[in-house]
Amino acid sequence: MAITTKDLAQLCGVSRTTIHRALNGTGRIKPETKEMILQVAKEHGYRPDLLATGLAKGQTYNIGVVVLDVKNRYFAQMLSTISTEAYARGYGVNITLHGGDAGTEREQLTRLADYRVDGIILSSVNGGGVPDIPGVPAPPDCLCG
Repeated sequence: MAITTKDLAQLCGVSRTTIHRALNGTGRIKPETKEMILQVAKEHGYRPDLLATGLAKGQTYNIGVVVLDVKNRYFAQMLSTISTEAYARGYGVNITLHGGDAGTEREQLTRLADYRVDGIILSSVNGGGVPDIPGVPAPPDCLCG
C-alpha cells in the first residue's frame, strides 16, 4: 500500500501541515525540516494521491478529448498537439473515440463529466452541436467541430 502524508508525518515526527508545506513548497518551514521530509518521502516512494488532490482543490488537471478515431491523420496530429500542450501545462489527457456513433459519443461525454475532467474537447458526430446530457451543465464556452 502507498505511503500517505499521515504516514510521513508519523515517520518524521511532524504535523501533516508541515508535511504539506514541505511537499508543496508553501508556507514557512525550516530548510532542514523540509530537506528531511523530502528525503523520507523519497526513501519510502511517496507519490501524491491525485484523486484526493483533485477533490481538495476542485481541479483534476485532466481534460477529455472525444474524437472519431485515431486512424485519420488529422485526428492523430491534433491529439499529439493537444497532449503535448496539455502536458506542458501540467494536465493529463483522457482520449476517447466515438467511431461516428452519436450514442457512443454521448456515453463518452457523460463518463468524462462523471470523472470531473476540467474540460472537454469534442469533435462531434452531430455537426458541431453539444448533446444535452441530463445532470451535466452545458459548457459556458465551447469550440466544437
